Amino acid sequence: MRILVVNDDGPAEPGVWTLAEALRAVGEVRIYTPDRNYSGAGMSIPLIDSYAIRPSSPPAGFDGALPAFTINATPAIVAAIACLHGYGGHPDLVVSGINAGWNPGAQPYVVSGTAGAARAAVDRGIPAIAVSAPHDRRDLNERIGRGVARLARALAARRGLGQDVLLSVNVPAAFNAQSPAWLTTPARLTVFESLRIEAAAPDGDGTAIRVVLGDTFDGPIVPGDETDALRAGAVSVCVTRPHEGTVLSGQPWVSIAAAFAGQ
Repeated sequence: MRILVVNDDGPAEPGVWTLAEALRAVGEVRIYTPDRNYSGAGMSIPLIDSYAIRPSSPPAGFDGALPAFTINATPAIVAAIACLHGYGGHPDLVVSGINAGWNPGAQPYVVSGTAGAARAAVDRGIPAIAVSAPHDRRDLNERIGRGVARLARALAARRGLGQDVLLSVNVPAAFNAQSPAWLTTPARLTVFESLRIEAAAPDGDGTAIRVVLGDTFDGPIVPGDETDALRAGAVSVCVTRPHEGTVLSGQPWVSIAAAFAGQ
C-alpha cells in the first residue's frame, strides 16, 4: 500500500511523524507537510501557482529515514500536490493528522486544515483518513498511530481503497486497548453557530474583543453521532462521500471502523 501522510501543523509537529512511523507496518510511507503551521486553514488555497517542495527532517527522537517534504502551501494544496508528486501520482491512501483538537461535524474540512487536507485527496478520488485527538501527547499519539494502521489494513481488506470516501476519526482523551470504536453520524455542532463574544473593552477608537468558538459538546447530542461516541469514551469514525453528501452506514463500514480499537 502506498501511503501519504500529511498534516496542517507543519514539520515540527510530532503527531505526523508518530503516525507515519506506525503506518510503516502497513505499507510504504511518505510525509508531506506545510512549511509552517496552518491550523484552521480548512480547504483554503494561496493565490499563487509556484511552490517549492523541499526535503524535511523530523524532530528529535524520530526516525529520519522516511522520505519527507515540506511545501510552502496550505494543507489542502499540500495534499493535492503530494497526490501528484508522491509515488508517480498513484498513492493508495492519504492520512492526515494527528491533529491536536477534535474536528467533529458534517463538514469539518470547512475550518480544519487536517480535514481540509484529507478532503483534497478525496476530491482527487483517493480515500483519506483525517485523525484528531483532544491534545498532543506522545503516548496517546502512539496508540492512535497503531489504531490508524489497523484501520488502514481493514480499509484495504474490505475493498475500501479506490473509493472517494473520507473517514473522519476523533479519538477520546482516555483512548486505550479497551476503548471501542464506533461508526458514527456527523455531530450537529458547527463552529460559527457556537461562536460568541466573551469579553469586550474599549481600545483606542475601536473595541478589543475576545471570541470563544464553543465546546464540542455545546450542541445537541444525537445517539450514535460523533459527540455521543466521544462522551462515551469511544473512538468516533464517521465515513462520508463528500461529493454526494452521503453518510455511509452498515457493512463493511461498521467492521472497518471497529478495527481501530485494540492494542
